[in-house]
Amino acid sequence: GVGKSESARAVHDASPRASSAFAVLDASSSIPEGGVFDTFRAATGGTVVIDRIDQVSTPVASELVQILEARERGELDVRVLATSRRGSSGPLFSRGFRAPRHPTAEGTARRPAAPHP
Repeated sequence: GVGKSESARAVHDASPRASSAFAVLDASSSIPEGGVFDTFRAATGGTVVIDRIDQVSTPVASELVQILEARERGELDVRVLATSRRGSSGPLFSRGFRAPRHPTAEGTARRPAAPHP
């Protein structure tokens, strides 16, 4: 790859969340039922990177939507970063997750984060 997870780690380490957990969830791998929730729960106060979000399965996408909705309601305190090889496609985006709106310096896009430290 091009160091997406390493870049996400640098963002985490340079933030006020640096003393909290950092977890990477590989969406292209087989994730056991409940594994997504467990990852996010373990990273409370920290950062979760969803690597290869464009390859997420429909069941995992459903869990992610529920988790992201809980985060937006303030029920879960975790920074969420996502990486993709193909842009905004796949089951998560077809379920209503908005495509990124703000370009980054590299010319890719990211979804604006909720106002969490």
